[in-house]
Amino acid sequence: MAPTPPASVGITDHRHWEVVVFAQKLLPLPRRKQRINKFKQDTDMKKALILLSSVLVLLSVSACGPKQSAYRQVYEKAKQREVAAQQKEPVMTPPANVVVAREPAADIQLRRERLEAVKGEDANMLKTYNVVVGSFQNHTNAYSLKERLQAQGYNPVLGQNEAGMLRVIITSFDNRREAEASREQVKGRFAPDFQDAWILEKIR
Repeated sequence: MAPTPPASVGITDHRHWEVVVFAQKLLPLPRRKQRINKFKQDTDMKKALILLSSVLVLLSVSACGPKQSAYRQVYEKAKQREVAAQQKEPVMTPPANVVVAREPAADIQLRRERLEAVKGEDANMLKTYNVVVGSFQNHTNAYSLKERLQAQGYNPVLGQNEAGMLRVIITSFDNRREAEASREQVKGRFAPDFQDAWILEKIR
């Protein structure tokens, strides 16, 4: 027999009351309250975790800020020192090509010899002061050097002293100073060759 609903409930339909009674049996009131309370607790816990995470993020950002600032200060100081060092370094400029006129050497080598023109040479080309660039006993070597000088635009002459040595004379002058200047000019033009060129004073 179906239970009769109490008058305080205000339900007159027995079928409605049966549904209410059945629901109360399936889900008692204390359990419903427990579920509601648990839901509230879970919600509060989630809110607390979110708040805690936000605080941790803020703390980490604020902690990184001073480190980044310190790193930047160190970098800026190192950069300033590098720029200052570059400014202090002297700038080396390559020297310009300066041509210095060569003065005749004070220790000009001078020898005095009796000298005659080799057969077939022009004797009039042998003057008092002669610039000698080679000495040979072998005629072939002497003539080979003569031809080389002729190819360079000179008019050399071969002379022979009393000992039979052949002198290859590149220039000849009546004035000693002119001979000294010519010797230096020859040394400069043919360097590193003929650096031991010397002056022969022809005597009678």
